[in-house]
Amino acid sequence: MIWEKYILPREASELKADLVWSPHPTVSYIPNIHHIMTVHDVIYWRLPEYIPNWRVRLYVKLLKYAITKANKVITISKFSAQEIESVFGISSKNIPIITPASPRFNTNKINPITNGKYLFYEGGLDIRKNVPKLIEAFSLIADKYPKLKLYIAGNYFKSPIIPNLPELIKQYNLQDKVQLLGYISDEDMTSYIKYAEVLVYPSLYEGFGIPILEGFGLGTPVITSNIGAMSEIGGEAVIQVNPVSAQSIAKGIGSLLNDELLKQSIIHKGKTRLKQFDWDKSALELELILNRQKD
Repeated sequence: MIWEKYILPREASELKADLVWSPHPTVSYIPNIHHIMTVHDVIYWRLPEYIPNWRVRLYVKLLKYAITKANKVITISKFSAQEIESVFGISSKNIPIITPASPRFNTNKINPITNGKYLFYEGGLDIRKNVPKLIEAFSLIADKYPKLKLYIAGNYFKSPIIPNLPELIKQYNLQDKVQLLGYISDEDMTSYIKYAEVLVYPSLYEGFGIPILEGFGLGTPVITSNIGAMSEIGGEAVIQVNPVSAQSIAKGIGSLLNDELLKQSIIHKGKTRLKQFDWDKSALELELILNRQKD
């Protein structure tokens, strides 16, 4: 907070910067220099459980002030633009949308690192990611698919905003079928996604949802939430489910496991939709905005 609020503005002033671009929200208020800020989401204002103490409350208060004082706010989805307008009063019509794109995977030497059929989840374990509901959904179909497993990537540790996943797995008696992988390398992540039967991403709140594009890029069918940015990014190239309903998630998983034609159709649609998200295009859009503000 000290670096963002005091050191960054001082450095920018001493360097006589034409403009400053913050690729994520900061508490920096930089008078007399054009300041462009990318705001990915408004999680702090929508999910108060992410503000655990007075330090974070102070930071969030300063953050809101800085965002409203920035000369230009950029975001990453139409959903986030609407959320920013709702929280900060900045018209979504004046918020450029520059989307992320899928990582450029190296698939030349990719091999399966596990045997058997499995569902895969990645994208964090905190409460908005909705992993407990995914485990509950899996419990509804586990007996029907006795050889199917659920692999969950992410560094698990005890925290007020991370559910007790080991206890939940034990509660559903899924110790032999659900595995917490912990942190895995990019190379292993690529392998787990590519060879999964389904990538399941039932998040409750996102500004975008990169795992959706990762599934598209690696030819894995994606199930995701029918709300917010997930619905926007996935479109018709995913199976959309109600993230608060374990039955809906389970039904979505079953629809792909039981229908090979549907599965291949979703994979094809995902590869086609991925072409709409391109890093070169996004970089050019950002360059145009930076040059326009500088002039």
